[in-house]
Amino acid sequence: MIPFKKIEIPDISDLIIKQILELLSAGSLKPGQQLPSELQLQKSFGVAKQQLKAAFKKLELYGVLETRPQSGSYIANLEINILCGLISNILDIKDVYDIVSLMDTRMILELRAVELAAERLTDSELEFIKAANTSFFNASGKLTRAIEDDIFFHLEIVKYSKSPSLIALFSFMTKQIIDVWKELDIFSKDKTGNRMEETFNEHSEIVRCLENRDPKGSRAAMKTHMQNVCNETKLIERFR
Repeated sequence: MIPFKKIEIPDISDLIIKQILELLSAGSLKPGQQLPSELQLQKSFGVAKQQLKAAFKKLELYGVLETRPQSGSYIANLEINILCGLISNILDIKDVYDIVSLMDTRMILELRAVELAAERLTDSELEFIKAANTSFFNASGKLTRAIEDDIFFHLEIVKYSKSPSLIALFSFMTKQIIDVWKELDIFSKDKTGNRMEETFNEHSEIVRCLENRDPKGSRAAMKTHMQNVCNETKLIERFR
């Protein structure tokens, strides 16, 4: 069989970003410099308005560009090596995250979040976490999985870590996590058998450790839960 390879068509927004990287590397663009107007840039790049906006949205999201009202867009005032490193990373980021890396990152964030929550949450805040777990259990049937209620339980724990950075990172990932579950069709059927009840029990153990204000126990309970989530995800991904 002839080993033809799939032709990958570059995304126009990535080509715009790549050109900005090249101009920064060559010194034609400098940190803090104001860019021409969007209309001028459209003409210079020869691209549509939406393609330029898509590129700018990525660059703004990761802090490479700053948009100032009534003024325009500026290259962030960072060192050249930082700017170039950020842009190189942006070009490696895809619009849809791969499932394994998403789950791995989620585990790292949630293990630390639950430790902090065990140290910081109040009795009244604990009641909100308990209520979220009860809602998950009540909303889930034997074959259906109430994924939004499941994720909300985790959002509550992250919120009560009271770490702004953790909250921001996990919130940024939340839609991607839900999209992964939708893609795997967990919403319509419990494909690995009894995971709904197992998940509720794992959640309940996390809650018990939080109630005891036990950071180590909370981390261990969350790790067990997240490892099972990862294993379930990989199993379904393998056979879909």
